[in-house]
Amino acid sequence: MAVQRPDRGEGALARFAGWCYDHRRRVLALWLLAVVGFSVAGQAAGGSLLKTFDLPGSDAAKAFTILGRDFDRPGDTGQLVWKATGGTSPTDPSVRSAVQPVLDELARQPHVAAVVSPFDPDPASRRLVSADQPIAYAEIQFDQRA
Repeated sequence: MAVQRPDRGEGALARFAGWCYDHRRRVLALWLLAVVGFSVAGQAAGGSLLKTFDLPGSDAAKAFTILGRDFDRPGDTGQLVWKATGGTSPTDPSVRSAVQPVLDELARQPHVAAVVSPFDPDPASRRLVSADQPIAYAEIQFDQRA
């Protein structure tokens, strides 16, 4: 039983659509052949996948340069966490006298690039102290990944 295609008008595109409908198996085979052909041609042409993009002098390139310089961390990060007891602050001088030698020893270890503690004079280091609990931590930046 033949399927009657609906009348779509008399334009060239309508005639082409009608032909595609009438020969749909042939059209499907041609599409599959085209997809396979382009895939084979792409593989044969070779080439390498570019994983980087550089547009020198652009605002984006300047931003990536700043991000890479100021925020790039070549290695992993660890934390040393402590809790002050007896109602003292985690940055109290008595707590500091107990924790600072440990931080100094950590800074001397191999592959430790930096140790940032709440005892540092930088105002940004205040983020390392809990606002509502007697807990603080130090960030240890390594120069290698685990």
